[in-house]
Amino acid sequence: MAHIVKAAAQEILGSHVNQAGAKKTLKSSHLDITHYEQLTTEQINAIEKRANEIVDAGIDLNLRFMPRSEAEQEYGMEIYQGGAVPGTKVRIVEVPGVDVEACGGTHLNNTAETGHINIIKSQKIQDGVVRLIFTAGKASKQIEKRNKEIINELKSFFGIEKERIVGRVKELFQKWKNINKALSTGKIDEQDLTLNSTDTFKGDILIDLSDFLNIPKEKLITKVKQFYEEWQQGKEKLDLMKKLLSDEYVRELLSESREFEDFKIIIEDFEDLSQEDLKNLNQNILKEDENAITILINKTKKGYTVMGMLGPKASKELDIHLGNLIREILTHFGGKGGGSHEFGQGFIGKEDLEPDEIKNHIKKTILK
Repeated sequence: MAHIVKAAAQEILGSHVNQAGAKKTLKSSHLDITHYEQLTTEQINAIEKRANEIVDAGIDLNLRFMPRSEAEQEYGMEIYQGGAVPGTKVRIVEVPGVDVEACGGTHLNNTAETGHINIIKSQKIQDGVVRLIFTAGKASKQIEKRNKEIINELKSFFGIEKERIVGRVKELFQKWKNINKALSTGKIDEQDLTLNSTDTFKGDILIDLSDFLNIPKEKLITKVKQFYEEWQQGKEKLDLMKKLLSDEYVRELLSESREFEDFKIIIEDFEDLSQEDLKNLNQNILKEDENAITILINKTKKGYTVMGMLGPKASKELDIHLGNLIREILTHFGGKGGGSHEFGQGFIGKEDLEPDEIKNHIKKTILK
């Protein structure tokens, strides 16, 4: 097995790769190779794929004893990569066209007898040496069973045939990114709100997806479900923002505003809006009515953000420094704030504070 994995690693990583050690057990085996850095998921998958191509080729091994001097002359000193072999004669194990080593261990007669090879993981064990941990034969059947379970769970999760899993996951990933971008820009593409890819894929599903997402195969289900949940949450937030930024909602807020020296003051609270969302809502209200004054409160996981603006007319006619006013209000709750004559913002780092407490204090301070 180690011969095959080593040969595959040399093909994928380059001729500088040499064997630095190996060990075989009933459950798994490992091969230590010389390499200057940790391997990427893509490299590990490529080595596994190439190793199994060698296995599937069903190559007969040449096993023979040779005088040490003849073996060294014919094959060079690289035959000792697996370690020094004692005696005047050495046993040469050759996988024709693939690898040759001097080795006294037990060996199969054909690469196909190895069974499917699964590289479980790689780890850098010291400078310049990387360990590949892999299974083959019976041990690999457990890995294959796990891989089938992953594919079946992905099929069930999306409600599609396995040939469409790769296309659907890649579509989800792209639309997850697009939704996150839309949350910051406000520009929504309706196509990003549904998953409908019918692309088919005929290769190794798990290798392709672990390469694409750059994660081990066993973490695919968790990562895909994370993307899906965040994509759904993003869509819900976009729906909320569409409502909050609509003309209808802005007019509703203005209709419920309080009078303050012939101006309309809006004091309202929200939850989990971004800083940009809060700013856009403030500006939309002032575009609708230049007589407006806004002070919006946004509850986050860490506390409360408060942001306020004066409309153009209020800015000219009112003797109010909004930045100082918001600083005064937030200081009452142990927060900090500030700003200019027509714009103020700040933060209160208290999660257990009720939004009505802040609203009531703002009203008491301004409408006194």
